[in-house]
Amino acid sequence: MSKLDNTFGQQTVSQQQREEKIRRVFKLVAPRYDLMNDFMSFATHRIWKRFFVNFINFKSTDIIVDLAGGTGDIARKLVSKGANVIVVDPSVEMMRAGVEANSLQVVNVAATGEKRV
Repeated sequence: MSKLDNTFGQQTVSQQQREEKIRRVFKLVAPRYDLMNDFMSFATHRIWKRFFVNFINFKSTDIIVDLAGGTGDIARKLVSKGANVIVVDPSVEMMRAGVEANSLQVVNVAATGEKRV
């Protein structure tokens, strides 16, 4: 366990409270998450993601799992290049925001990297 496991900002919280608070933050920001990334990174995150998508090699038979995939923006870029992608994220709201904002759909699974939610 790290020192961060029992903190949320300046508060000391239980691990369960920390997880609940983090989930609440992502639930609240989900509809504007990608726009927030544009502002916070001055849109450079788009360059990084495009580089990543163009950098990886995959076969059409591969299945790519995007852990903590959020709104699925990277997954959709990969799908547009012929990849089979599954987005795994604990925030249903984040994945829903991605589905509502885009016509290109991906498979979404509500889960953490450790367990299904």
